[in-house]
Amino acid sequence: MTPVDLPRSRWYQRLVRLLPPDHRREFGEEMCRLYEELEEDARHRSDDGRGGHLTAFRARATLDLLTTVVRAWCSPDLRGRRAPRSTPTGLRSLALSARSLRRTPLFTAITVSTLALGIGANAALFSVAYGVLLRPLGLERAEDLTVAVLHREGQPGDVSGLHPAYLEDLRGHLGSTSPIERIGAYLFESGTLLQDDQAVEISSAVNGDLDFFQALGARPRLGRLPTAEDEVQGRIAPVCLISTSLWASRFGSDPGILGRTLNIDGTPMTVLGVLPGAAPLPQAGIDLWRLQSWDLEDRRLYGRLQVLVQRSPETTTVAATDRLATATRALADSHPRFDGYTFSLTDFREALVGTVRPSILLAFAGVGLLLLIACANMANLLLARASGREREIATRRALGAQARQVFATTLGESLLLSALGGALGVLFALGVQQLLLALAPPGLPRLDAVRIDLPVLAFTTLVSLIAGLFFGVAPALHALRLDPIRSLRASSSGPGAMRLRHALLVVQLAVAVVLLSGATLMTQTLLALGSVEPGFRLGGVGGARIYLDDDAYTDDVAEATYFEQLLQELGATPGIESVGLTSGLPLDPVTIDYDLPYRLPGQDDSEEITQAFFRTVSEGYFETMGMTLLQGRTFDGSERAGGEGVAVINAHFARQAWPRGNAVGESFLLYGGSRQLRVVGVVDDVRFSGPAASIKPEFFVPFRQQTYGAKTAVARSTPTNRASAVRAAAAVREAALVVDPRQPVNSVFTLEGLSSGAVATERFLAILLATFATVALLLSGAGIYGVFSYWVHQSRWELGLRRALGASRQGIVLLVLRRSLGFGGLGLVLGLAASLVSARLLTGFLFGVAPTEPTAALVVAAVLLATALLAAVLPARRAAHVAPRTSLDGG
Repeated sequence: MTPVDLPRSRWYQRLVRLLPPDHRREFGEEMCRLYEELEEDARHRSDDGRGGHLTAFRARATLDLLTTVVRAWCSPDLRGRRAPRSTPTGLRSLALSARSLRRTPLFTAITVSTLALGIGANAALFSVAYGVLLRPLGLERAEDLTVAVLHREGQPGDVSGLHPAYLEDLRGHLGSTSPIERIGAYLFESGTLLQDDQAVEISSAVNGDLDFFQALGARPRLGRLPTAEDEVQGRIAPVCLISTSLWASRFGSDPGILGRTLNIDGTPMTVLGVLPGAAPLPQAGIDLWRLQSWDLEDRRLYGRLQVLVQRSPETTTVAATDRLATATRALADSHPRFDGYTFSLTDFREALVGTVRPSILLAFAGVGLLLLIACANMANLLLARASGREREIATRRALGAQARQVFATTLGESLLLSALGGALGVLFALGVQQLLLALAPPGLPRLDAVRIDLPVLAFTTLVSLIAGLFFGVAPALHALRLDPIRSLRASSSGPGAMRLRHALLVVQLAVAVVLLSGATLMTQTLLALGSVEPGFRLGGVGGARIYLDDDAYTDDVAEATYFEQLLQELGATPGIESVGLTSGLPLDPVTIDYDLPYRLPGQDDSEEITQAFFRTVSEGYFETMGMTLLQGRTFDGSERAGGEGVAVINAHFARQAWPRGNAVGESFLLYGGSRQLRVVGVVDDVRFSGPAASIKPEFFVPFRQQTYGAKTAVARSTPTNRASAVRAAAAVREAALVVDPRQPVNSVFTLEGLSSGAVATERFLAILLATFATVALLLSGAGIYGVFSYWVHQSRWELGLRRALGASRQGIVLLVLRRSLGFGGLGLVLGLAASLVSARLLTGFLFGVAPTEPTAALVVAAVLLATALLAAVLPARRAAHVAPRTSLDGG
């Protein structure tokens, strides 16, 4: 139906006469001329069968002109007085932007969802980074707190603890005028809580002296810290503090916990306070703190005390280190064993989170790149929207709208989109945060400090604002630079807008290549780590850690008797093939590892000192772990205290000490030559600290000849699968309760679980980067699809002309696909160049693969080009179906 025509622009000319005389003389003629051109274009569209265009155009033109008339008559210059108060310009622009977005719900939904994905992922990772790395520690003077490690000079890995007697002498050498204000000592311990006739092992416990608690300066959530009145000389005081997590899990967060008496290791202890879980005291995951005054004669404390140093205000770490080194040299004069040892000081926060900072920052950088892709995608969408609205914007400009108003409205749309994306992103971040915490490597400190709160919301708001400005300025500037007359006459957007959209697309693809390269390298690293032979068999082996109570088992004989009974009980359990004990289990993150200097008989004391790590193990341990015996024999249970000292060594030790012959039958000396061990067997090397760790010399001694209260019991069950390993771990727990119901196991595990935990950081990064790369490819594919869909729409006349001149549909499809591959190739080249630079950030995480690995580049190239082809298929098919007559109709 053709609209009823009126005399050309006569009615519009009548409306123009409503303008004030000055406005009418200055703008009237140009407004009428532009209206005639717009009306002609609308009439042409109505003739094509879209009859609503002319009617809609006249309605909009009438409304815009009437609005202009009202504004002109209300202007201060015309009325000679201040205009009546109206809505501020910014609010009017936002209102116009909101109405514009409301008219395109699909575009708004896609834009907001895409932006929410990038902002939400960034907010979730920022919550982890802020909670772990930046959130205040909850300590009174955290900036003055340092962790001191005693080690051999030039060998930071050769560490040693202190005995209380040495600690007292060290404090005396420091004096009262030292830049070191206080030295606190502590040791890691375990405890058994007897509650409702049930024994509960508390493995993460710390005993510290009064200086330790005063130096730490923790702020209890409830109650108070210990004071000098609570101290009992030479003993553990009958007071304790518990963590928030233990308070919640065992006592239901009962406020009446203060003053309550707990049975810990058979001793009544009064609860003084509850410490917040987010406070690192002195490392993550501690559940119990006890006040202990050190017994200077207690042999069980030899080498166990760790040191916490509180510097004087404004004292640097360097000055404190120098003063402590001087005191250590003075200590060596009276205690020669400290000759050649020194202290290294590390700021408390760095000691707590320094090892996890690189992986968190790397993940944060990856999610930042993902946000960059989302912003580029949104800028492309808004540019396409702005190009499609050029005639609308030109009409508004022609009818009196100022350039700054058009700019403000266009930019307001992007800011509204970013605000909506940020709000939705916060909801998305809550779910992503939980997923990140579930994937986080075990032992990640300060997880209790990770939450969505004011700092995270402030970060999200800032990111949303920056994102809105980033992807909104280009379309707003495009609208600002628009020439109304040329836009009204043009059939498509100018080449400048298309070049900008193409540039944004290439940026998306290049950033996607960087993420895809990182994901590929980390995946190769994970595969390389999984292919490393650990030196023992994982399947079917489970176990538990057992920390004997020193008050219940007061000497070596009592400890040995307990473990002998445990081996007998466990060995008699149906389905258990073999059992064993060790003081240090491979891949166990909480095991205590010791190394000792050794020398060979006849070797001069002045020669270079060599070290070897040692474990105390039982008979059956090597067989249970599936370690390969290369020479001699393993232990058979005949080794007893007071008998000849014997040892089994690993192949690395044998090559190091006796490179030319058989090590079996040879001897080596410990403790300055006071103890000699004869080698009875050699076993194959084991990756004790993980697949990426180097192999070190090790020797094993019978646990009956050198007993420690902390042991790990392992059992092998058949068949060798995960279920049998779980049954073996459960059997260890049950056997321990049979031997002593008041001495529960610390925790159970399977070797497969420990092996998985050994590569948890690499797996965490590989999963994150792979996820980011997948989302980046999807967004980039959507960007390719959008650009080419718009190009096909804008190039209908050209495509129709090609068809009219004889081009086949297959030729048109190949044309579009070639252009898509061109963009993909350019993005690939730029992305690979950027990857060579960014791969340096991954160097510390890679294993068995170089940052410039060609295989990774080939995988990235194949995936990206395939994405470019797939994303362009639908636009190519649409282009192939453009009819030849389109060129005759003028597009």
